[in-house]
Amino acid sequence: MARRKGANDQNGSSPDDINAFINKLFNEIIESNGIPPGPGNVYRFDVSVNNDGITITPNASRQVQSVKMDTKEPLVDVIERRDGTTVISELPGVAKKEIELHADHEKLSIKAGTGKTTYSKLVPLPSMVDPTSASAIYNNGVLEVTFKKSGTYSSIVRITVK
Repeated sequence: MARRKGANDQNGSSPDDINAFINKLFNEIIESNGIPPGPGNVYRFDVSVNNDGITITPNASRQVQSVKMDTKEPLVDVIERRDGTTVISELPGVAKKEIELHADHEKLSIKAGTGKTTYSKLVPLPSMVDPTSASAIYNNGVLEVTFKKSGTYSSIVRITVK
C-alpha cells in the first residue's frame, strides 16, 4: 500500500509538525501490512519526493521487512591532550573481530555487534586529528582509540583493532 501526500499540504508547518506527519504515515503503512509498530524493529521503504509530493511504499518487493535488533549507544569518554585525542568506549560482550571503526579528521564511528545486540555511536572529536595515526586496543570490553592531532582535513579511514 503506497501513501502519497501533496507537496503543498505541509507548507508553513513547523519541523515538529512535518516529523509527526511522516511518523504517522509510516505507522499507517506498517499497520496496513500486518506488522505492529514498535521500538526495536527496522522497516525498509521506498521514499520518493518530487513536485507531486512524497510517495512512501514498502520496499521493492512490496513487502515490509522487519528485523528485530537491539541497538545500544555505548558509553564513551573523550580525552583531549596537547598532542592528541583518546576515545574510550565500553563494549561489553563484544569480540574484537566484531568491532568496526572508521574515522576522519573530526569524528569516529564505532559499530560493534554480538548476535541481536549491536552498539553504534558517532563520536565528534574536540579537535582535528590524523585518522591514519589511529591506534585502537580492545581488552576486557573496553576499547581505546588514540589519535595524533592534525591541522589538515582528511577522508574516512578504517581503523584496525589490536
